[in-house]
Amino acid sequence: MEFEDYLDLNNSDSFALRVQDDGMIEAGILNNDLVLVCKQPVSQAGEIVIAIVEKNKSILRYLRKTGGHYYLDPANSKYHSILVGEDTALIGKVVSVIRQFT
Repeated sequence: MEFEDYLDLNNSDSFALRVQDDGMIEAGILNNDLVLVCKQPVSQAGEIVIAIVEKNKSILRYLRKTGGHYYLDPANSKYHSILVGEDTALIGKVVSVIRQFT
């Protein structure tokens, strides 16, 4: 996922990103939506999170725990789950979505 815009909200605990991906469409998060993110390095299973994977690639996915492993699950059947590894960094959880109608 690539993010076109980054908006600092003058709050060290939150920021907004413009989504440039269709991986969460079944969760109601569409391409070009803004997501408001609360920064936190640890999240709970079931939350929608922003993570850094594969050499600084950002991704927006559900966090799932199965057994002793965590996965990043899409809300679009054309994508696959990603195993959270040592090179994955959780940035924060999505707390709101803003959609602009044109």
